[in-house]
Amino acid sequence: MRGKRGIGAAVWQFAERLPQGDPFAVAELLHLGPRTAIDKALSRLVRAGRLMRVTRGIYVRPEVNTFLGVVAPDVTKVAMASARSRGEILASTGPTALNRFGLSTQVPIVTTYLTTGRSRVLRIGALVIDFKHTSAKRIAFGDTAQGDALTALLYLGRDQVTAHTLKTITSKLTESQTRTLRTSRKVPAWIRAALRSIDGPAPHAA
Repeated sequence: MRGKRGIGAAVWQFAERLPQGDPFAVAELLHLGPRTAIDKALSRLVRAGRLMRVTRGIYVRPEVNTFLGVVAPDVTKVAMASARSRGEILASTGPTALNRFGLSTQVPIVTTYLTTGRSRVLRIGALVIDFKHTSAKRIAFGDTAQGDALTALLYLGRDQVTAHTLKTITSKLTESQTRTLRTSRKVPAWIRAALRSIDGPAPHAA
């Protein structure tokens, strides 16, 4: 078992291996020693200015800009760190996914993610991250290109998905990613059928 100094050094080595600005969760350090000792080591590093506490259980080795000072960590990375600490799957919401594919100009005011964990709100200063619970089936591919495609199509629903929508989405996926969506049992049957129809009749063609 490491002594107090050994745990402190191990915590810093873990943080130092990460790029500056990449947040991490306390849960990712539990293999280093007792939680109490890890918390004390983190507190010492925060007081020394070597780490910054982003929110409860999330820390970062701060990135410093010459003109702006300490740069706030990327909101997506904070959300991912929070999800990792809880063993959750995280994915974009329907409006965000549609925006990424150029199918919508709607930009949510509040940063929102779908999660297999419980619904909750994470506040970081003036920043608010809203986590909304959903089933694992709806976000089976997580925060990936396939995940965005699945979320966007489910958000639109069967009656709103057109051949144009499908072609726009698949044009931004690799052949392998599209093939996965066409064949995976994680994807609802109606979406698989619609994707397979792209090279043939339009999804709503008689």
